[in-house]
Amino acid sequence: MEESLELLPREAETLRYLAKCDLSYPVPKLVCTVADDRGRINGLIESRLEGAPLSRFEGAVNGRSRFEVIADAAAWILQLPISEFTHLAPCADSASPCARGSRSVRIVTVGRMADHCDSP
Repeated sequence: MEESLELLPREAETLRYLAKCDLSYPVPKLVCTVADDRGRINGLIESRLEGAPLSRFEGAVNGRSRFEVIADAAAWILQLPISEFTHLAPCADSASPCARGSRSVRIVTVGRMADHCDSP
């Protein structure tokens, strides 16, 4: 529980930045943070997005596999400048490839995998 509360300010900052991005899909917007009597953030209120989780779809989503939809979102996210997310701790399994500049290789790889995947 304590760890979750520590992550809320970082999640709020991420939502603020994503709201400014020109992404090709909707992202929730931060309405406000909720604080306790000591001023510590203990909750977030976010906007609701239309739609349904991909797990509710059998097979294709608008003629595309679920993998293609996820790959498209991942490609957009990987294009965002890392410098805008300094509030997030680096992830051990992704920090090294990004630091070496192989981000574009990962985007192409994900896109190619989606091109060859017919099932979710």
